[in-house]
Amino acid sequence: MTFSRDRYTAIFRCMRFSSKKARGQESDPRKAILPVWKLVVAIFKRVYTVSEFAVVDEILWPFYGHFSERQHIPSKKARTGIKIWVCADAKSYYCNNAEIYCKSEDSMLDVTKIFGHFYYHFLGSGKN
Repeated sequence: MTFSRDRYTAIFRCMRFSSKKARGQESDPRKAILPVWKLVVAIFKRVYTVSEFAVVDEILWPFYGHFSERQHIPSKKARTGIKIWVCADAKSYYCNNAEIYCKSEDSMLDVTKIFGHFYYHFLGSGKN
């Protein structure tokens, strides 16, 4: 069975990852996509081991929909989207770990905490 592009787009727009009842009244704006996000990141970690050169960087995932944490960064190619912190292999550019930036979460504002979040499992392993 094959889908036309228009049919795929129509179905994709209607997809929901969680219901509002399941999310409850928590204030985390990432709550709707968090179960799927954690699954994807777990797969990243399972299928690839980072070489001795790992890098932490921010990316802006293009997104123009409704999301309270959407960022506008004029210096990026896609100026509007979701900011994501990524720990990747510097040689192959493969993502090993990622975290959606949430400006309302104070713990993610401190850069040292971001690096600590990604690099704690590299300590003592001989990786740079």
